[in-house]
Amino acid sequence: MNIEFYENTSGKSPVEDFLNRLLDKKAADKILWALELLEEQGQQLLKTLYLKKLKSYQLYELRILYRKKLFRVFIDIINEQAWLLHIFQKETKHTPKKEIKIALQRKTILHKNLKI
Repeated sequence: MNIEFYENTSGKSPVEDFLNRLLDKKAADKILWALELLEEQGQQLLKTLYLKKLKSYQLYELRILYRKKLFRVFIDIINEQAWLLHIFQKETKHTPKKEIKIALQRKTILHKNLKI
């Protein structure tokens, strides 16, 4: 599966920016490892704890745990391409609606730009 980074109108990728700003470089390495796993295994990863489909939102959530820190990457899968829309560090049991809203807004823009 190909991995693509969503880019905003100024050409910047919020996911790449998050990874570059992450102070714990080993946490960033773990996230990159999970992305490589997604690239290698694609939707087969759904059979594991790493990737979950959020049915109510038509998004996928890549779940990464590193030293009691939870990271989530929201993904839109289009024709064997995984578009990385949003990433954040999860601090509560439930995923904040504002994080889902950001991913959905970016998904809408992505679909418009790809003419889907």
